[in-house]
Amino acid sequence: MALRALASDTRSALVAAVVSGAPLAGALEYRAWLVNQQDAHHLNALANFFVTTPPWLLVVEFIALSLVLFFVLQWLSARPKAETPAKPPASVNESPASAIDQGRAAVLSGGGTIDQSTHYHGVGVPGPFVPVPIALTVTPSDVGPATRTLSDWQIVRLVAALSPHPGQKVAIVATSGAEAQSFAHQLRSVFLESGWFVKGPSPAPKDQAAQDLQISLSAAHFSAPSPPLAYLTLKGAFEFLGLKFRDRFIADPSVPPHIIALWVGAISPAHLRPDIFVPLALPGPIEDTGFESSDGTNTDAPVAAAFAAKSTIADLRQGYPDRVILDDDPRDIMKHVFGDKTTEEAQGLLRSYLGSWMTLAFVVGDYQEHSGEARLLPTAVVTTTLGFFTYYYFDNAWRERLAGLRKGTMVAVLGKISHMDPSKIVFRDCELMAMEDDDSDRRQAEPIPGTSDRI
Repeated sequence: MALRALASDTRSALVAAVVSGAPLAGALEYRAWLVNQQDAHHLNALANFFVTTPPWLLVVEFIALSLVLFFVLQWLSARPKAETPAKPPASVNESPASAIDQGRAAVLSGGGTIDQSTHYHGVGVPGPFVPVPIALTVTPSDVGPATRTLSDWQIVRLVAALSPHPGQKVAIVATSGAEAQSFAHQLRSVFLESGWFVKGPSPAPKDQAAQDLQISLSAAHFSAPSPPLAYLTLKGAFEFLGLKFRDRFIADPSVPPHIIALWVGAISPAHLRPDIFVPLALPGPIEDTGFESSDGTNTDAPVAAAFAAKSTIADLRQGYPDRVILDDDPRDIMKHVFGDKTTEEAQGLLRSYLGSWMTLAFVVGDYQEHSGEARLLPTAVVTTTLGFFTYYYFDNAWRERLAGLRKGTMVAVLGKISHMDPSKIVFRDCELMAMEDDDSDRRQAEPIPGTSDRI
């Protein structure tokens, strides 16, 4: 307001000077007098403020202004500074070791992606996700160990942890590179020593950048209350040994429910977590063949033996004209009934198999008397190879014969399908057709009185 009044007075003085014919110098002298008057007025007002204002209020106002100034200075000092330019590439004058370290750091600092995949009950699902670039600042000291090698104590701990799950199948997929391949083969040796069935290492797809370790399971385990015990044991062993791996399994539809897929990738920088990288997915389903055991034999052998009695199918059909005797692999039946089918579709297909008969051979794992019935169970090797459980119930007339069977004996059984679900097949009214002792002398089982001897 004071400035506006001053401007108005100055303008009035100039107009009055022009109208009265007074010289312009006089008008300017009058304006200077008005300015002096205004300054004197402002000084008087400021003096009156300090005289009339209580001292304590002046102190409070001074402290408040000081605090405001302090916080403003702190904010200005905390602002990010301009980034320093990147160091130019190593010159030819630098030592080879320095150039290699800088080259490794340059490759690793090229960026990465943050995993934005969906997680459910601790399960990482590959996609949908949006790769988000992140800037990685890597120095040669952050690159991590040049190689991964299991020490003696780590091997002992792994074998002790995994041995309680013999027959578990694991497929190893390893990325290219001597270090990853060497570590994958060492893990293969540990799995074989633990009694697991192993396939691979097979080469990883070139379009997927495998980093560290990743465990993939069947998508069927995505909504399960708990993952398989063998997976939890493997994960716990990796964590105890300090191995770097993705802490959530990836649900991959290409992995069968009874198989574990283990990815072995290149070593990532020490300060980066494997979870930030894009989840890996197999390009196609894992075939349930070609797994090897510790003795070097192919694990398809028990399955082949399980259908050794098929040579008698024609005789059985002729001897039992009232029975529908199937000549199918039970794995194909389970896949046909429950694979990619709705519940209603599966129930419709299931009715066509119930009441049919099958002949199978297997290695006896146990004999039990369950709910007043005699029951044979195959070994874990056969169960793991099939991918589901099979139960064989016999009439009480067979109890004495079955109780005399030794564990490890190969038997051929004819049984009627009474129940099927995605996890098991139950056979009832079974008959022992043949057996093979440890000395590999195969003989036909003696018929039980009251049962058919037409074989």
